[in-house]
Amino acid sequence: MLYRKLRLHECRQEKAFAKICLALGNEQQQHVQHLNFPKDVWEELQRLYAPKDSRLRVLQLRRQLYSEKLETHEGMDSYLGKMNRLVSELTSVGDRIDDGDLAMTILCGLPEDWDIVVSSICNLPESEFCCATVKRRLIAEWARRIENSGGRSEAMTATTIEKKLTGRAQLSKSKLVCFKCGKMGHFARDCSLRAKNPGGA
Repeated sequence: MLYRKLRLHECRQEKAFAKICLALGNEQQQHVQHLNFPKDVWEELQRLYAPKDSRLRVLQLRRQLYSEKLETHEGMDSYLGKMNRLVSELTSVGDRIDDGDLAMTILCGLPEDWDIVVSSICNLPESEFCCATVKRRLIAEWARRIENSGGRSEAMTATTIEKKLTGRAQLSKSKLVCFKCGKMGHFARDCSLRAKNPGGA
């Protein structure tokens, strides 16, 4: 009975070990290839990648923070939210980003069509340049652009509808029959015969 339990435990260990190894890339496998038990593998991976005091984890988070771009997000709120989460994670592992550095990092993640806005923010007095001010200005500018974009879309939609209606009117007019001359394509009031004979019925 004891042997069966031990064998069952070994089988489970082997399956767990295999699952962990299959999930690892070549870079991770080289760190754990000398280990034989899933618990040892897991602890080694945690030591390398997960601990709160790990310099590697700080490096990974900072690299991600510096590489974030507005274009990869649905909007400004999403972009700023991701930056905030990364800063929170860095804080939780014992690293701290200076307020001014974070403000500059956020501005660096904006595309070129934001250069005028970025220039305006960078020219703020030193006492006003802070992360909160940068976020507030960027959110306001994003809202303004969305509003303007919506106005243009509505104008384009209205123009498109008008063209469609005009086209339908012209199509319908081509099927008309003039009661004056019997020809198609115009109303009696527009008939050339009426112009030649104003007194005619």
